[in-house]
Amino acid sequence: MTQTDDPQATGSPEAATEVRMVLVRHGFSASNKIHVFSGMNDVSLTPEGAEEVRAYRARGLYPTTQRHYSSPLRRCLQTFRAAYGEDCPLDGVLDEFHEVSFGSLEGRGLSDDDSMRLWHSWLEGTAYAASFGVEPYADARARGANAVRGLARSCAREGVATVTVVTHSAIMRAALAGLAGLDEQGWLSLRVPNGMGYDLRLTCADGEARLRRAIPLDPAAPADAVVVPRPDAR
Repeated sequence: MTQTDDPQATGSPEAATEVRMVLVRHGFSASNKIHVFSGMNDVSLTPEGAEEVRAYRARGLYPTTQRHYSSPLRRCLQTFRAAYGEDCPLDGVLDEFHEVSFGSLEGRGLSDDDSMRLWHSWLEGTAYAASFGVEPYADARARGANAVRGLARSCAREGVATVTVVTHSAIMRAALAGLAGLDEQGWLSLRVPNGMGYDLRLTCADGEARLRRAIPLDPAAPADAVVVPRPDAR
């Protein structure tokens, strides 16, 4: 499946109008354990992280889907195996679902105050985040949203109604913000624990894919954690 194929350009009709896309964050990683930014660093899950994902699988928290994809980074590939088992085929790796690059911060940590300053600066596009070479929020938001839309359109065109992608927290939240038209506070309010994620319901029509809602996989998430697009979201 070529995610960049455009049904409007090819003239081929979409075979489905509704696509369910499950976005799963990787499990607890070596970088999570020591509280440093991973970004594009190719770190592994901890043994405890892999076991936690297997426990979620045993509880039935990962929906069954027709296709399965992953970020190319090791922690996501390991999470896929823990979540879906050795016998489940991985249909491919999708580079556009890789984590936000944190530039010179990768492998480093910040204090809680400086971390919050970084996130606000990143969301606002100001100099503090840029000074570390962090991938701009506007770019990550567009990349994530376009990755979801492109995969949904491809699935719809091929008659695939359900798909899973194992990915990362920051890019998942950026994608949801772009799809739902969330502001800065909306991005900050999204919570994606390790091994959890969102169950997206998308409508594909006329060459477009639009989010209808995103439901947390975490059974402990509050009822108001469901993401519903703003009326002006595109």
